[in-house]
Amino acid sequence: MSSKDGRALVWELSTGQCLAALSDGKSGSGDINGVCYSRDGLRLATGHQDGSIKIWDVEAALGGGMHQSNGLEPLFELLGHGADVFGVAFSPEGNQVVSCSGDGTARVWTSAFAARSAPAAAERVVGLQVSETRRVREFLDH
Repeated sequence: MSSKDGRALVWELSTGQCLAALSDGKSGSGDINGVCYSRDGLRLATGHQDGSIKIWDVEAALGGGMHQSNGLEPLFELLGHGADVFGVAFSPEGNQVVSCSGDGTARVWTSAFAARSAPAAAERVVGLQVSETRRVREFLDH
């Protein structure tokens, strides 16, 4: 799922109603290339064209209604990638976020959201998956 306008939309699937539009109201983050909910459904991670990752409080967004969610500040903005972020995933416990980027790296962000970088053997890392055993599987673009 991606967005060309920099907003992450939260939908009620049973009704087709848009419940919230998550946007910090700032321009410059570019397209959203990847999204992932935390297992508890309380947070959403978005990966952006400018190399940033944003962590959103879904509960606060839903409480504010769709129009009030625009201009909502993310809980965290994670910076460190040098190119588009193509994928994001939460660990099963929700205390880590893993991201992959066109800069050829996958990063693990801890609960304090400091990054560890794992260079990949490719020009771009275009997707990832975190298993129940917390192993990261990278999808490389060779």
